Parts: sequence; C-alpha cells; structure tokens
Amino acid sequence: MKSTFFSDTVMRLRSFKHSDLRNIAAASKVPEGTVRKLYYGEVENPRIRTIEALHNYFNVLQAQSGKDRTHV
Repeated sequence: MKSTFFSDTVMRLRSFKHSDLRNIAAASKVPEGTVRKLYYGEVENPRIRTIEALHNYFNVLQAQSGKDRTHV
C-alpha cells in the first residue's frame, strides 16, 4: 500500500490513545467529532484543511519533543 499525506496523518492520529483525542482536537482546532471519526475510520474523504491542520499539529509536537508520540 502506497503511503499518502492522508494515510500518514491518520496513522499518526491513531498512534495516540483515545483519551488524547479531545486535546488533539483543541490544539489542532479540528472539531472533536471530526477527530474521533477520523480516528475510527468513519470518514473516507475528509477536507484537506482538516488533514493539514492535524499534520501541522503533529509536526509541531514532533519538533517540540523530537519524536512522533508524546503525551498531549
């Protein structure tokens, strides 16, 4: 399976615990319901702005911590 911007971002999202989703939503400014739907695979074609917001948030976390997974 070829990796894409979308799949990479969703994979990063799913590496977090369910309990972190509220904080991820608040920090990325993506509605919590949308974050949860992405986490559980209920959204097949999200808006690019949604994925970009999450991608940017994860990049900030990575830059701050030096790794992908971190407690939010």
